[in-house]
Amino acid sequence: MSRLMSSAKFVHVACSLITASARSSTSIGARPIILTGSRDFASKDSRKRQQNFKKFRKFSKGESDSSDMQKKHVYEEPEITYLSQELLPSRAMLERIIEELKKNSGKEVILPTNENLLEEMLDVIRFLINKGVTPQFIISACSKSVTLLKAFTTRGDSVIEILDMLISECQFTYEDAIRVCYSCDEYLLKLEPSNVRERLDAIIACGVSPGRALNRVVKVCPPVIYATDPLTMKKLVESLSGFFSRKELQAVLTQTPEIFMKSIEELEEKYEYIFYQMFIESSEFAKCIKWAVLDLSEIILRHEFLLKCGKYIGPDAKRPQTKIENPDLSRILDSNDHVFATQVAGVTVEEWIIYQTFCEKQSVNSEKERPYERVKPSMRKAYERRHKDAQELPDHVFDVASRSE
Repeated sequence: MSRLMSSAKFVHVACSLITASARSSTSIGARPIILTGSRDFASKDSRKRQQNFKKFRKFSKGESDSSDMQKKHVYEEPEITYLSQELLPSRAMLERIIEELKKNSGKEVILPTNENLLEEMLDVIRFLINKGVTPQFIISACSKSVTLLKAFTTRGDSVIEILDMLISECQFTYEDAIRVCYSCDEYLLKLEPSNVRERLDAIIACGVSPGRALNRVVKVCPPVIYATDPLTMKKLVESLSGFFSRKELQAVLTQTPEIFMKSIEELEEKYEYIFYQMFIESSEFAKCIKWAVLDLSEIILRHEFLLKCGKYIGPDAKRPQTKIENPDLSRILDSNDHVFATQVAGVTVEEWIIYQTFCEKQSVNSEKERPYERVKPSMRKAYERRHKDAQELPDHVFDVASRSE
């Protein structure tokens, strides 16, 4: 009798545990867990069910894997469909290019009636397709630039020679070389392969090694192959060699190829301010991208703002050998306004914008002979009337009638 009572109690406790677990699991929106013996002897199916249950709990709490969520919310652009004839070097392909060109730019192009000109265009396209360029890429590139289409028609051999030159010297693919030619725009119609060769040789002579380094220079700043003078570039780099070592100069030119487009006077002013006023060594210039691109006034503005915020400290005159930890030049100049204000200066974006506006107003007033307008007594009424008419409505005022108040 006692054994029956104890077994009945055991069954009652087990049932209560099962119902309690079922209530707790259904309360969070999942199905109840079925206990199938000890954990050590659980089957593979039960383990899978438990793993799925854990994943379901995470999903119900909003803790699902970001990768799975991203896959569900990725927007896939619709693929452009082409007819089989349009993917072959034929008149149908050229007509499709003209159709897409009209959609993109609104420009209407008429194909030449001369069959020889059409064949010249198609010869360039055939050459590119044989080199591995897809017809879809050719249609997309030509439909974005009338200049590229004209160059294929009138200067096909020169375009191919320029492409081969960029591929051999810069380790470009044909697609990348076409993108560089596309960025040349109108210069492509009058650009000679010999001129491109002279500029590439000048860049290499300045210390940029062919291959990956030259690839970055041309890709970041395509005007170096058509809008620069080789002799001017060599003189510029020769002058900069007085500021940097040979290794540093090579890194600076590779990192910031816009230097080739600047004058030595402008670069010298920026270098002197950064080196002598900000006390930054020349090795830091290679890590910064925008020091040669930004205006000197903007560099000074950011430096002075950090000084006023206490985030930038100059060397101690009594202990000049003491190293002071200041933000890197790249963080000061390469950061956007939000990152510079919040992470570098440690202020809000609004404070940085207000400071910029204040300094801009200060510079405008300093350019004037007087910081205020001088008004004769006889012209007082006219001045007040003119000032009232020119007064702008504040941003927070929406009622136009309040302008007269």
